[in-house]
Amino acid sequence: MPASSPNIPEEHSFSYYLVLWTFFIVALIVCGITLIDYTMAERNLEEQAQLLKIQTESTVIQELQIADDGLKLYDTTLNRQMQDTFTLVLNEYNRSAKDPARMDLESIKAQTGGLVDLYIINSSGVIEYTTFPPDRNLDFRKIPYFYSYLESIRISDGFFPDRIVIEPATGVLRKYAYMPTPDHAYIFELGLTGSSLENTRGSLKYHDRIHTLTSLNPYVKGFRIFTSRKQLEDNRSFIPDPELDTILTAIISERKGLEREILDAGERVSYLFVDLRDEQYGSDVSRIVEITYDESAKQAALNNLLLIHIVTAMAALALMSGIAILLARRINEPIREMAADADMIARGSLDHMISGDHDKQSHTSFSPHSMARKLRFSNYLLAYLLLIIGITVIGLTAVDLVNADATFRRDALTMQVQTEESLNQTIHLVDEGFKLYDSNLNKEMQTGFETFMAEYERAGRDVSQMDLESVKTKLGDLTDLYIINRSLIIEYTTFTPDLGLDFKQFPATKEYLTKIIEGEGFYPDRVVRETATGQFRKFAYMPTPDHQYILELGMLGPGIIQRHGKVGYQEAFESIVARNPYIVSTRFFDTTMHVVNNFTYRPDEEEIRALTTVIDSRSLVEIIQEEEHRIIRYLFIDLLDLDYASDMSWIIKLTYDSERINTALFDLLLFHAYIGLAALMMGIIGAIAVSRHLTRPVQQIVSDVEQVAKGDIDHQISPVRGSEFEVLERSINSMVATLKANIEQLQDSEMKLRQSEQKFRDLVRLLPQPVFEIDLEGKVLFANESAFEVFGYTENDLEKGIRVFDIIVPEQGALVRKRIQQVVQGIESKGVEYFALKKDGTRIQVVI
Repeated sequence: MPASSPNIPEEHSFSYYLVLWTFFIVALIVCGITLIDYTMAERNLEEQAQLLKIQTESTVIQELQIADDGLKLYDTTLNRQMQDTFTLVLNEYNRSAKDPARMDLESIKAQTGGLVDLYIINSSGVIEYTTFPPDRNLDFRKIPYFYSYLESIRISDGFFPDRIVIEPATGVLRKYAYMPTPDHAYIFELGLTGSSLENTRGSLKYHDRIHTLTSLNPYVKGFRIFTSRKQLEDNRSFIPDPELDTILTAIISERKGLEREILDAGERVSYLFVDLRDEQYGSDVSRIVEITYDESAKQAALNNLLLIHIVTAMAALALMSGIAILLARRINEPIREMAADADMIARGSLDHMISGDHDKQSHTSFSPHSMARKLRFSNYLLAYLLLIIGITVIGLTAVDLVNADATFRRDALTMQVQTEESLNQTIHLVDEGFKLYDSNLNKEMQTGFETFMAEYERAGRDVSQMDLESVKTKLGDLTDLYIINRSLIIEYTTFTPDLGLDFKQFPATKEYLTKIIEGEGFYPDRVVRETATGQFRKFAYMPTPDHQYILELGMLGPGIIQRHGKVGYQEAFESIVARNPYIVSTRFFDTTMHVVNNFTYRPDEEEIRALTTVIDSRSLVEIIQEEEHRIIRYLFIDLLDLDYASDMSWIIKLTYDSERINTALFDLLLFHAYIGLAALMMGIIGAIAVSRHLTRPVQQIVSDVEQVAKGDIDHQISPVRGSEFEVLERSINSMVATLKANIEQLQDSEMKLRQSEQKFRDLVRLLPQPVFEIDLEGKVLFANESAFEVFGYTENDLEKGIRVFDIIVPEQGALVRKRIQQVVQGIESKGVEYFALKKDGTRIQVVI
């Protein structure tokens, strides 16, 4: 049975130091991995926040540029109306003998329905006369760039349209235009207003779209849009404070944005300058967008990230500490038992044995013999440390990999959502801009239907008798005519390629035309691609009074081609896509399955199947091509407007490279694996060092014991750290001291015995009667001088070996043997006479 453990303080035990060192190594590894992982996660969060910031700001700028292009499209449709009004103004100027004071401006305003205000700017750049009193005496010299524009107009001739801008005094939208008087003494200015202009601001909804886009960025707190006149676009009463006014003035002057940080509010504000100035126009419609980022939100995200890492680290430390304590106690148990055994022996229990069996020694190698052979205890201790370190590194690395994988996929999804939503919002904004332009062509086309319908009535409502070519000549060669029968097939047309076109193959158009043929009035359509040639046309429809046909006009003109055929928006879409590194290709289709801006492209069978599904379901379709490592997403951008026949919806084919995503993810995971491997290597080095440090007391004790075992009993067991080792040191030193004292006592007794024996031998040697000493086998060990003389033997004969049975007559040998046994057994008996033989063979009588 093992001895009971001596009173060993736990805080000074070997297991205490083992756990302490283990905790130190594990803490270093945990803190190291956690610090690296947090630093990387922090960098990734910062990069993601910066990427989101770039995407947000780039898209906001694009949205405003596209909205401005849409307004430009609408602007151009108002120019003819304003040119006609300038004709009235010039006539009135000439009627008044070129004296502005005599001009009846109010009558001209009345002729325009009260929607156009008139301004007369004198040679000093001041509005001298106007139908809009708030602007009377407005001095344009206070606006240097605009005054320069007016001066260039004054010395020129012709019509100078301006942009739709916000009127400073009232905040309403106005379309301006200018024309110098023939004598260059004045400049006439017209300002068109009305509900149609106000509707443009509401129809584009770019404020709402920008709000949607900025809401995708979790760090955006809010935004504001200022005009180049430092007015808040949606709040004319807003007056910027001196600091903001200084900032806006600097931005407008330098025509570039800036960024500032508000420390006390925990905000970062970006001022984007969206340069919308066009040199051919007088008004600068540039915008300054103020985007406020909540730095506290980002800091909160960082704090949450730090908290997660701290909790993970603490949990790892707690778990590993528990395991370390359990294993350390298991490792320390044999040492404590050995110390207890040694202590009991040292206290006097000499019959007590050091506990341990062969199986225990073979498994744990804690016995002095095993430690003396190859110090297998150090290997076992090293294995223990490596086990703890391995579990720690692998566990933390696994947690880091899971977190990294989740973070990466979340960021990739955020990027995907932002890309696709940006495309959706931008395309909607583009479409709204086109719709503004389309709607202003309606009046011209409605007038054309009067001539078209008159020809229908002239032919007695017999379409075969209609002279479509003559009507086309009246309307202009850029307008084609189409007659659609009740089967929704083009039966007659001036545009031969569309003859026989069946609209039933286009579900949305079929439904719309079915409604038209039974209705009444004018039905304008959008500017769309002409099916046969891919050219842009503005279409409109009107049912015949007898509801047997639908008359259709298709206008083709340079303005339509110029505006709708431009590819600038494609570049905007591509720039949105380019900010997502996982998109390898894009393709934009309309609902007729033609590629936008590439009418000659024909989709393959796979694309046709996917496009058909998207158009029928009007929803997203995703196709995963595992062998090609591709994820193809067909986004449906729903632009259907029930007020129009044509479905202007888009289908965007986005091809994502899943291998690129997996490669980026693999690189990220590989980085964490490298960190884990490096931590494991450092842990192994630390474990070896700690193992050697902790086993040094064991090695020292083993070395000291071996030296004592070799005979150096004066050697002391060296003092070592660890209460168990202190017990072993004290016990072994005590046992060695006792052993040394016993040995010295034995040596002293042996010396005295030898001295006594020597005196006895000297005395016996001088006795006159023969005396000899034999062993149990009867061999003569000693004989005095008298014996040699009596028996005739010499010292040399004794050295060669003489047996007592050689000097006793043979017939008495058995009696001698019996006598020797009795003596050995302690049976007392008197001497017995025997006959002995001298060396020469003579018989003599002896007593044994």
